[in-house]
Amino acid sequence: MKVIVVVFSILFFLACSEEKKNQTISVKDVLKAHQQSQDFHQWIESSHHPYNLIKSHQISCQELQSLSPEQLSVFYTALESEKAKQTLEPSCRQGLIDRVNDYYQSFEQTQKANLNSSRVFNNQAPTRQVPVNAIGGPVFWYGERGGLDHKEVSLTFDDGPHPRLTPKLLDILDEYNVKATFFVLGKNAKAYPEIIKEIVRRGHKLANHSHSHHNLPKYSFNHGVEEIETGFDEILKITDLVEPFFRFPYGAKTSALQKYLKSTDVATFFWDVDTLDWKKTNPQKLLAYSTEQVFKYNNGIVLFHDVQPQTISVMRGFIEELLLNNYRFAQHVSD
Repeated sequence: MKVIVVVFSILFFLACSEEKKNQTISVKDVLKAHQQSQDFHQWIESSHHPYNLIKSHQISCQELQSLSPEQLSVFYTALESEKAKQTLEPSCRQGLIDRVNDYYQSFEQTQKANLNSSRVFNNQAPTRQVPVNAIGGPVFWYGERGGLDHKEVSLTFDDGPHPRLTPKLLDILDEYNVKATFFVLGKNAKAYPEIIKEIVRRGHKLANHSHSHHNLPKYSFNHGVEEIETGFDEILKITDLVEPFFRFPYGAKTSALQKYLKSTDVATFFWDVDTLDWKKTNPQKLLAYSTEQVFKYNNGIVLFHDVQPQTISVMRGFIEELLLNNYRFAQHVSD
């Protein structure tokens, strides 16, 4: 009887070990899933997303040290999360973040030196303001171009503010006197109120991207309304200079929530040009793709994220490439 028990125990242990082995996800699996994701929503919800793996202790900080900075940037937001602070060794985690920051900052500085040596845009036309009557909750749907003229683009940045990246972005936009719209998260506004004030002080517009960036169709109508209203409330605690504009996280809407926004006189913004900056970690490729997409559509609302280090690193090149091709910038404002 004892022999049978021992044999069964060994078999059970081996089976569990094999199951655990099969469930183990490697760094290569994460990178592959990232490249195969068709959109940001699919990537965030992937079982291979770095945050899920850090949360379940399936990836250690040491495993990430062999990655290149571009590969490591796929883990950037997850490494900055509270869960990563709780589960990863502090100096190792910070060292990985610093490697990513240093890499993109180096690219940014090299690009800045090259651009400044050959291009001057002292006579650039100021950003044109495009009035939006939010009464009745108009919707700027994909392909509608937001009332923009030929060769005119509206820069929008989602998910911030970020404590390090957003201030850098503001400085770059100042260099070219380009004004943008920041669709911020309520929880990030609450965490970084001084950056929210600085966005307004520099002439940019604030808009709401929900409180927590939840995929709202997965939740109840009441939860969706709470996400929308809490997002606005957190911004209004800091400044009353917030536009009655909303952008659904992932662009994922419901007819009920859309109807609610219309009833509360809030305009909904989607986008025309998706730069895929969350996916394109190589700065040269991101710059080429984002400008190529603008040239393809000629005008429209452009989607970037000010929580992605690669985005900040290419912004000078992006702006100057558009200016060289006689594009102008516009900014939507409530009238």
